[in-house]
Amino acid sequence: MDTAAPQALEVDLHRLDLRFADVRLLEPRAVDALARSIERSGQLIACIAVPDEGSDRLVLVDGYRRILALRRLGRDTARVEAWACDLAQALLTVLARANGRPLVALEEALLLRELVHGQGLSERDVARRSGRDVSWVSRRLQLVCALPDVLLTAVRQGDLSTWAATRVLAPLARANAEHAAQLLSALAANSLSTRELQCWFQHYQRTPSAARANMVMHPRLFIEALQVRDEQRADSRLRAGPEGCQRRSESHLNLAV
Repeated sequence: MDTAAPQALEVDLHRLDLRFADVRLLEPRAVDALARSIERSGQLIACIAVPDEGSDRLVLVDGYRRILALRRLGRDTARVEAWACDLAQALLTVLARANGRPLVALEEALLLRELVHGQGLSERDVARRSGRDVSWVSRRLQLVCALPDVLLTAVRQGDLSTWAATRVLAPLARANAEHAAQLLSALAANSLSTRELQCWFQHYQRTPSAARANMVMHPRLFIEALQVRDEQRADSRLRAGPEGCQRRSESHLNLAV
């Protein structure tokens, strides 16, 4: 397929079929930055679409953030390249392209799921036509299949990072779906940094079952309590000085003997 230099046209937004919106991550801050760029310099990179059989509409395969940014600016049209190929080939080309914004792992996984389950291609066909190997395709599909829909939605909307979803919420959901739902709700109200969430999950795994309910309901409060404890210990060490540390070490040695 030749997609080297198709002519970009101004297309009314209502003519675009956004059926693959769920395949791309929204990341509101990135959309805000893109809107400011477009307002300042115009739309520099065209969206990509293919004709929708049986209608005069175009199916958007790349450029979902640009469409959101244009709508935010109150624009009625977008610059769009219309590729002369079928929908599956367009999706495969977007997956294989090295230029433009690189897809994150979860976006690749969602796109692969559409190609396999939506377009009916085998994993082997997808690997061959996108320049990947079958094991890569399989690993990416396992990533998206491991996440419940509620976590996928949270990641897509920018409420939850891919790391948090795959490393904390997904394992927690497999072990205790109710706790995962409660934690997701709590994080929506009071988010934790990656380091804080990693610390929280390490403690959760070591905490007796009876005490875990409070941890998932109030993760921020738990982290703040840990910080207070650590500060108190640091203050105690500072007051004791090196002599106090030495006495504690000697005491431990005596107990060991």
